[in-house]
Amino acid sequence: MKSAATDLHVAAYNPMGKALKPPQPIILLPGLCTNHTIYSSLARELNYPYGLLAMNYHSRGESKPQNLSNANEAFNSIKSHVYDLLRVLRSCEQTHAFLVGHGFGGLVGLLAMKMFPHRISGMVLLDSGFPAERESSASDDATTAANELAAKLNLPQHVLSGYMRELEMLVDESVTADQLRESFFGKDCANQVDAQDFAAYSLEKRDVAALRASAMMDLQNLPGVMMSMEELFKLRHPMHIVRADTGFPFAGVDQKPLLDEKVAKNMQSELNIKDRVVTIKGANHYSLLTGKNVSEVAKAIESLVCRYDIHWRINAEFESLKDETPQQRRERLEKLKKEQQQPQQE
Repeated sequence: MKSAATDLHVAAYNPMGKALKPPQPIILLPGLCTNHTIYSSLARELNYPYGLLAMNYHSRGESKPQNLSNANEAFNSIKSHVYDLLRVLRSCEQTHAFLVGHGFGGLVGLLAMKMFPHRISGMVLLDSGFPAERESSASDDATTAANELAAKLNLPQHVLSGYMRELEMLVDESVTADQLRESFFGKDCANQVDAQDFAAYSLEKRDVAALRASAMMDLQNLPGVMMSMEELFKLRHPMHIVRADTGFPFAGVDQKPLLDEKVAKNMQSELNIKDRVVTIKGANHYSLLTGKNVSEVAKAIESLVCRYDIHWRINAEFESLKDETPQQRRERLEKLKKEQQQPQQE
């Protein structure tokens, strides 16, 4: 679907509900250079019936490049993604949404929480949310040009290197879909069809010059929006964290996790994290969304949304009881009755 207010392409995996007060939709936010097809396996696993949308940023997928002819020095492309997110909500006649952000998409979602806290109900961070490394800018380790740039952008150096390699792969006109699929997901990806679809779509729909310009602008604008742990603490929205135990799979790039285990635990203690941090073993930054354990990612999202969305909670309870026999129902009600009477007896 095309967003009515913008030149954005928004993929609707499941349309909005038709009730007078439908449950809140889930909006999926892709990474820096990827697009909605990265979420195909997860969307199928979720099968969320109340609106499951994936937003393509400008110059990604079928979204048009931004018209920056009237942009001034204060323009921030990442903030513009947040405004686009609000326009998507408005075009769907929705006031609130749950967000799922993968990598860079998580940073967009966190900024949306900061800018419009009343419009975001909660978010699941997928390999994302790393706090700004502002202290690293003065570090003695920042000796190489790459380290200095990473410090300037408030990013871990291996994360910046991975994003740059991701961009190089997606704008390389000599790369085939098979090569792209294997580079991102490996030879043994559990969902080969979805991985191949992502690779083919990404190459078919790309505007090389526009994608490069947009991604580089987003990276350059990161210092203005990255938040420290203290700033993240002020976001009291309910959140979950899911992380891969390895990072970017590209040759020559440090493959340590984007979200370090220690950092993830610090975030769990400081933020309004409603469950344990989920680590997907054997997954990299991309196969997190297409691998054999994608059901674990779906369960983390369901856990957060189900906890705060009464419609889905009722539906989940109905699904769990629909095969109940009359005898099981009598036993369950009798047990519930005893539990309710017990405090009164005490």
